[in-house]
Amino acid sequence: MRNVFLRNDIVAAQATPPGVSAIAAVRVSGKDCMNVVLPFFFQKKISGSQPLSLASLKPRRIYHGFWKNTEGHWVDEVQVVFYRAPFSFTGEDMAEIFTHGGFLPVQMVLNTLFENGARPAEPGEFSFRAFVNKKIDLIGAQTINALIHTASPSVEEILARQLHDQNEQPVFWIRERLLELLASLEVAFDYPEEHYAEQPGRIVAAGEEIARFFYAFIEKIEIAERLNQGLKVVICGRPNVGKSTLMNVLLGEDRAIVSEIPGTTRDYLSEPFLFHGLYIRLFDTAGLRQTRDTIEKIGIRKTMELIDRADLIIYLLDLEDRAEEEEPGMIENIRRKRKIILINKCDKYPETRLTDLEEGVKRKIEALTEPGAGQDPVFNISALNQTGLSTVKETMKDILYQASRIEEGTMWVPTFQIDLLKRAHAILTGGLERFRETGMFEILGQDLREIVEIFDGITGRSFDEDILQTIFSKFCVGK
Repeated sequence: MRNVFLRNDIVAAQATPPGVSAIAAVRVSGKDCMNVVLPFFFQKKISGSQPLSLASLKPRRIYHGFWKNTEGHWVDEVQVVFYRAPFSFTGEDMAEIFTHGGFLPVQMVLNTLFENGARPAEPGEFSFRAFVNKKIDLIGAQTINALIHTASPSVEEILARQLHDQNEQPVFWIRERLLELLASLEVAFDYPEEHYAEQPGRIVAAGEEIARFFYAFIEKIEIAERLNQGLKVVICGRPNVGKSTLMNVLLGEDRAIVSEIPGTTRDYLSEPFLFHGLYIRLFDTAGLRQTRDTIEKIGIRKTMELIDRADLIIYLLDLEDRAEEEEPGMIENIRRKRKIILINKCDKYPETRLTDLEEGVKRKIEALTEPGAGQDPVFNISALNQTGLSTVKETMKDILYQASRIEEGTMWVPTFQIDLLKRAHAILTGGLERFRETGMFEILGQDLREIVEIFDGITGRSFDEDILQTIFSKFCVGK
């Protein structure tokens, strides 16, 4: 970053994905970048085309014309928009050149720029310049990058709202309340004789109000990040119960290998898809059973780890299931999770056998049910024949909608910043507890200053160059 990002030069890059398309965009930014663009752009006129002078240039206007390369050969018909600092995305002089899509037109325009004073932009360099020039803060920059990459419609809505209300996010409200509390502490410490005896009580009450709001805020951003990663729906059950078949049916494609041989799936399979407007990650897992097979044990352990993190369990059993097949610890973990129980392969057995096996199924369902939590939904299906699944999908939708409910004030931040916010909340609650015990203003003040520093790092008011390098290097080249 010290060698590249902080250089005050002209950079250029393609701002649209490579490949064949109707239109492609090239972005150029840096002081006096118009002088690199204008010699090669010729505005279209009735009588032909002519150069566009710097003096006649009007910012934020689309100019239609043609591009020539350094040798004077025509390259493409283009449109160009110019921006004057600070009224651009980066806060610098900037130009955007729109060519026909495809590899050659874009590359030839870029080659002309590189041969005449511009250099290739690094990943995220345009956003970094916008950050340095105070066009966006660090949260705003990461919001833009997340908006580009998210596959969740719910999170897209959150991110769009963040961009619209950049200065009204809860993270800024918490920081301002912390600064107000810190100011009260410093006044109370400097002039103790002028404050009422109940001043410590008021400080604790104010701190607890911030801590409660802070905790609720962390819960909301964890929901947003979970939605961004995809709600985890884990299909599990003993071997050969139809898990892979069900996964293929839900996805609408043959993603998982289906075999009559028990234990075909040794490791889990994961596939993302949109389900009623929700971004889902669906998992097919290794069959749960007692085994001495070392590889199978590893697959089962991974399954149990997925179950612990799941938003919804789809537990498959059939009419031959017995409660004692899985180890007790497996059932205990599943019992605590939100789940749908599906009795699969009901079409496989004659009616006379259904009655014979009914008690075994009941015992299995009882083993899977958390005492006092109420009965989980149970459905009879045939994954192979795709019967009985419409009600299952509606129930899945209702449960997942409830798990993904977005409350007012929900915002998104990256996972590593969630960890920082949790650390800040722990410092706040710990500091308030120590203040109750000691009444020492200066110690709580130190804690509050540390928390404000964490918030300043998150918003970019203060920053470490290595951290910024890591953050912006994950952005697109043209962003």
